Amino acid sequence: MVDDRAILQAGIGLGTRFVSAIFVLLMVGATIKVKLAVGFLGNGQMAGYELDLAFAAMALYLAVNGSKLFAVNQLIHKEDESSHQFKNIG
Repeated sequence: MVDDRAILQAGIGLGTRFVSAIFVLLMVGATIKVKLAVGFLGNGQMAGYELDLAFAAMALYLAVNGSKLFAVNQLIHKEDESSHQFKNIG
């Protein structure tokens, strides 16, 4: 039987790359369609696309690298560093 905690941990971060890639496309489309004419910092009446560009950059990072570094699972199950070292056989 699968533990409920295991299901929750597997579900957190599921689809991060896919959702981030869709978000990048959304931000690029919104910037080109709506905010490009206003300029990078805006025109005083409407905000520019600087924040959209920052969000797109963050989403692009998550789409390329995934979310393992920021995953909640990393906080719950910290592996000890000795498990990643080679054991001395000699």
